[in-house]
Amino acid sequence: MIEKYIEKDILRQVKILEYFYESRELTTRELSHDLNVSEKTILKDFSKIEQVLGDTISFENRSKGKYYFYLLEEKNSIQLAREIYDSSLFLKICCRYLMGEKDYSVYVEEEFISVSKAFNVRNDVESFLKDMNLIDSNGNKVENELKKRLVMLSVWMRNSLMGKYINKEYCILAESVATDILDYSDKKANSREKDMLTKGIALILFGSKLDELSKKKLKETSFGSLLKEVFDLISNKIAIDEDEFRYISVLFYLIPTNYTSYSVMNMDLEIQKRIFLQFPEIEYYIYSCESYFGIRLADNNVFLQTILYFILFSYYNVQSYLVEPHVILNNKQKVLCNSLKQITLGWKKNFPLETNKYRVTNELLKRMSFDLYFVLQEEARKPIFITVVGRNAISHMIFKKYILDYMPSDKVKIDECLYYSLADVKIYKRDWKQIILCEESLIIKSILDNFTAEIISVSRYNLEEARNLLFNKLTNE
Repeated sequence: MIEKYIEKDILRQVKILEYFYESRELTTRELSHDLNVSEKTILKDFSKIEQVLGDTISFENRSKGKYYFYLLEEKNSIQLAREIYDSSLFLKICCRYLMGEKDYSVYVEEEFISVSKAFNVRNDVESFLKDMNLIDSNGNKVENELKKRLVMLSVWMRNSLMGKYINKEYCILAESVATDILDYSDKKANSREKDMLTKGIALILFGSKLDELSKKKLKETSFGSLLKEVFDLISNKIAIDEDEFRYISVLFYLIPTNYTSYSVMNMDLEIQKRIFLQFPEIEYYIYSCESYFGIRLADNNVFLQTILYFILFSYYNVQSYLVEPHVILNNKQKVLCNSLKQITLGWKKNFPLETNKYRVTNELLKRMSFDLYFVLQEEARKPIFITVVGRNAISHMIFKKYILDYMPSDKVKIDECLYYSLADVKIYKRDWKQIILCEESLIIKSILDNFTAEIISVSRYNLEEARNLLFNKLTNE
């Protein structure tokens, strides 16, 4: 929602920067098509970005229309994006307005802009806050502390001006609390995620108490909550009740944190899965994806983790507040994005009341497509059926142990029958591709002419070569 009001050129430059952060090499044609501007405008944006970021980044024109992105200094995407966002008048005036400075004459003096410009930007800020239901049609404040904090967090994550209004001691204390939470939960957040958690906690200390509407929103669903031990740990540093603890839990689960081990990551996902699968509409969304794509997804952890973020982000309307990196999709990912739109529309049609609380934006669906495309592509691949032909039991044992056991188990299905003659092999009528691993001395040309299955020749002399050939076929099919 906030991006609707941020200056178009600034938002476009942020998107270009974030696109390159993911892809490193893009064409001006791709960018102009995605951002709906001319290639000439894209080149001007390149110059502006380099002007703002100085010696931090560089764009190199490698061939006609193709540019490569160099990061000359170690900075994450939000640090770079924030430097561009800092020039946004809308964000600056939105910050001042939220801090109680509503007189546009202050903006004229502080931002060195004309009266008409200050008046117009203030009107944009008020329109945004009305859309967020933080002020009514008359400009009067609407009590909704949870939403107010999220909006303030959204502005603060993009623009540094907010930091001048928040007591530095609050920020230091909030960072200490955030560190305790992450350390206890055995998660490692990168600087962007920890910064968001820290700022969100600082707003507890800076802001007002949660109102009844905010408490109700936090109680309506609890997709995840931190352990009681964490509550005891942080309540020694800041005075919080159960409602504020729910607020911190929401912040904690909204950030994609980096786990310290696969076991911790899987345990956490299992806990989350048990919680969010209690909701029929969420279970139905997973079922809808399985039906549409014709593959089993309910036990795929990558898919489930992505869906978990989708549910949390859409329920709390996170994409309207927080700073999620933008992504550019290739043509195949765009097709998937359109498919997910159709699935989501059907989902909302079948569960109109339950899904009314989820706000699904195009950016959220793009992010899902970006994360899920390869997952769905891989899961849709049928395993290859492998039949082994060897001259004796020892051959079968060697081929099984030193060739087949090296193959990715999810890519193959091995024929249980042991064949000692190529003529005895059954060619199965199935959707799966069949490959016959046949000992070289048993290959007879007259029999080969009757086979439609692919045959890989193997002997004691070329075990490694045959193994590599089979592995390449399995991974590149």
